[in-house]
Amino acid sequence: MVNKIFILGILFLIFILSFQINAQEEITDISSEEFTYSGEGVEVIDGKIGCKTGIDNCKIEIISKIGGEKINLELNQYSKYDPISGKISVTESGGEFSLNGNDFKNIKSGEILLDQKTGKITKADFYTNENTGNYNLNGNEFKVPANSRFIYDPKKGYELADGTEITSLNS
Repeated sequence: MVNKIFILGILFLIFILSFQINAQEEITDISSEEFTYSGEGVEVIDGKIGCKTGIDNCKIEIISKIGGEKINLELNQYSKYDPISGKISVTESGGEFSLNGNDFKNIKSGEILLDQKTGKITKADFYTNENTGNYNLNGNEFKVPANSRFIYDPKKGYELADGTEITSLNS
């Protein structure tokens, strides 16, 4: 009897794990000749990817068919991703996301532009909320004070608010 329960438990566990592995599905609405998008807990509205209603966090995987890096993006319900422009938008305070494991929290509003082939951030313009934010942009790390604006433009460089700390800088 104990062996049967043990075997049934293992079979149930295998079933649950196989369901979780297959939960990420291709987002055919927006996949193209250049990129394949797959996601878990996502929906496409007006061409932008966001979390389904009632889901706090969702995952997106971007794969370039022309070579390049696989990009992992996790959003919460207050952030959206535009696959045409590569823009990550935070629409409300409390919006946050993770890009290849780098967290972007405590953002009130703003946008970050992503190179979908490399996963590098090509532009950023956002405001922190009432909390300090720690951000990693392409290996450069910053501690941005609460209620501050952070701007990165490759042509102009970084525009840092008073009190911003540079905690790590690439050569």
